[in-house]
Amino acid sequence: VSFLELGEPGYRRLYEERVRLSPMFRSALEGIAAEFGEEVLIMENDVSFCMTLKTLEVGEVSELGSALFTRATTGARAVPPNQSNAVAGITLEGWGSSTVGLDWGYLTTAIGVGMSEAEVGNVARRVGGAIK
Repeated sequence: VSFLELGEPGYRRLYEERVRLSPMFRSALEGIAAEFGEEVLIMENDVSFCMTLKTLEVGEVSELGSALFTRATTGARAVPPNQSNAVAGITLEGWGSSTVGLDWGYLTTAIGVGMSEAEVGNVARRVGGAIK
C-alpha cells in the first residue's frame, strides 16, 4: 500500500488511529514496566516510548533485543548502557544510544502507522514475554 493509493483521507485515517491507540499502548507498557520494576519515561512524542531497563545487566539487555527480533517485534530496540565503538580510530561513546552517560539500558518502541488495536496488544505481550 502506498501513500498515493491511500490518498490524504486514507493517510489521515491511519494517523488518527495511531493517535487513538497511543494511550492504550502506553498503559500496556507501563503495566509491563511496573511488573519488572521499570518505568516508562515521559517523552514529548506521543507515539514513541522509552522504558528503562535498570534491573537488567548489559548482556540481558542485548539478549532482550535479540528475543524481540526473534519474536518479530520490528521497530523495538533494546539499548545497553555505556557502549563505545571505535571507527577510523575515533572512539564513539554512547554507541547505539540516543545519549551518553546513562548507567542503565533502555527499550524504545513506537506505534507504527497502520497498526491495529490487536497489533498493539501483541507488541506489548511480546515485550513482556521477552523480559521474562
